[in-house]
Amino acid sequence: MAELGPNGPALHREIAQLAQSLGITVVAVDAPDYEVRVVHGVDDAVEAVGPLRSGDSVLVKGSRVAGLERVAEKLLS
Repeated sequence: MAELGPNGPALHREIAQLAQSLGITVVAVDAPDYEVRVVHGVDDAVEAVGPLRSGDSVLVKGSRVAGLERVAEKLLS
């Protein structure tokens, strides 16, 4: 959501709160002002997600600027 400009942080918080209200665990990378589990960097994000089991789903969402495709790549390997 880096492309959203100055409204980005508020929109990030809003979607994180919605996800949590639906029982979805939210892990944010380098987002200290969110009321979610915050980690720093790709390796910490992968560790926070933990080992995946058959049937688990993970949505890795982030601006290309954040480079979070590396999280998805590591989770798939």
